[in-house]
Amino acid sequence: YSKLALSFVGIFAGLICDANSHGIMGLYGTSFFLILLIVNQVKKVFYSNTFFSVSFSVVGMTIIEGWLSIFLLSFFEPDLEITSLFISTNFLLAIMHGFITPIVLILIIWGERLFLREFA
Repeated sequence: YSKLALSFVGIFAGLICDANSHGIMGLYGTSFFLILLIVNQVKKVFYSNTFFSVSFSVVGMTIIEGWLSIFLLSFFEPDLEITSLFISTNFLLAIMHGFITPIVLILIIWGERLFLREFA
């Protein structure tokens, strides 16, 4: 897909998340779009095809995406405690994503090799 189409897919996925979460419409769509813009700018730095760099970039992007979501949410909920919400939800989720991503990638690579071996 082109870079422009990928941005619209990110916005659409965010709007689907908003519709399913019954939250404020546009919160996830905006944060997904901004994350896609950031990823397009810094992907060359993190793209070295090692599991450590992929895990590190997933943790960083999850933290940035969660911070943007909480920051946008703080405009609508001024009494929201941003720091505790960030640490209790987003930071732990980012660490979990960082540990799970290499396992998922290994399983995908293993599945592709198994699939390609059957048709070779």
